[in-house]
Amino acid sequence: MGKYITDYLEATDFEDGDLLVIEKSAGTRKIDVKRIGAIETSLRANAGFHNSLYRGKDITAYWTDGTLHKRIQGTDGFALFEDLFVGDYFATGSATIAGDTQSRYWVIAGFDLRKKVGSTEVSSHHVVLLPCNSDGSQIVAMYSSKMYDSVPFTGGYYSSKPCQDMLSGGDVQVGLSAIFGSNLLTSSELVSKANDSSHYNRMGDASGAATNWDWATVYATLLSEVEAYGSIVWSSSGYDGGMSSRGQLPLFRLRPDMISNRSFYFWLRDVVTGSRFAIILSDGRADIHSATNSVGICPRFLIK
Repeated sequence: MGKYITDYLEATDFEDGDLLVIEKSAGTRKIDVKRIGAIETSLRANAGFHNSLYRGKDITAYWTDGTLHKRIQGTDGFALFEDLFVGDYFATGSATIAGDTQSRYWVIAGFDLRKKVGSTEVSSHHVVLLPCNSDGSQIVAMYSSKMYDSVPFTGGYYSSKPCQDMLSGGDVQVGLSAIFGSNLLTSSELVSKANDSSHYNRMGDASGAATNWDWATVYATLLSEVEAYGSIVWSSSGYDGGMSSRGQLPLFRLRPDMISNRSFYFWLRDVVTGSRFAIILSDGRADIHSATNSVGICPRFLIK
């Protein structure tokens, strides 16, 4: 008489050389447990899987031991994005960016979000990062800045102080390059490049709107309303939308409580009128602010 499966001794883990018995249409077969692990790894090795799960683990050890970039690229024996998930965060030490010196922490907001878009495509596998606090539970300001020194303005987001800081040679590019070196990527972003003070907008009056756009090669960029909230709120026209077709960042979709920070306001890149931009208030409101106010800068950027 054969044994029941419950008659066998219990194993508590897998070891090299272990086999499992499976029933297939062709009959009973054995399979090496290593093969099951390889199948599981292949299912995980894509951006879609990693964009669907929030974890929030401190992965500073991967930065320190030099494997972070290998995991992002899936090289040197690592699977693509191996043991990296939305919400994971890491510390890179004290650094000065745009004149602001502080300990720097970064949280993963998504994977491969800039693939197949832009006038020049980002061909490398990458993660999207945002500045965060020491335990990865809140986004924070990288530094503070006005959008413009005076209003009304006419140059859309592109000519604003933060955008110019994030172009080649700008303070943000210099600061981030000092931390990430050649692993900091550029991206091609469609941004508003002109506006007026007379078009109708979502304020419901003729106080100005974005009127043109163009591609810009940037090292970082402010978030759009769509990337933050998942939809437009005050954005003045389609020229503000840019690359918002990619939708809300996975980090905010999975952890909407991280969209706002009770201690900071954050600029967004959407023009609202000829004198105002969209903003995330500390109490979570989607609001607007005069471009001459100094507010938190919380840009997204890419590393490979």
